[in-house]
Amino acid sequence: MAIGFTAPWIILGLVRRPDFATSAAFIRWNVLGILDLVVALTIGTLLATLSTGAAGEISTAPMATLPLLLIPAFLVPLFLMLHTAALMQSRQISRHRERGA
Repeated sequence: MAIGFTAPWIILGLVRRPDFATSAAFIRWNVLGILDLVVALTIGTLLATLSTGAAGEISTAPMATLPLLLIPAFLVPLFLMLHTAALMQSRQISRHRERGA
């Protein structure tokens, strides 16, 4: 959640300094965002798989019904694609600047 919470500051950095898109901080933030999403999906899958159904046990069953189903089925893949696209654009900008310099 910390990565998502810091998104407004990343956007502010991009608005103030467009070259921030090629910085190590921007790349690190995107890589950590991808890692965060992968870990969240892994933990959710493991909890659903290892669930025994015992009384009082926390279940992932609500995530299998709408509207919460939209999070793992739509939003997580969308954010993975957005982080990947940002990394690809950052790399493209870096290469373009290296050739132009």
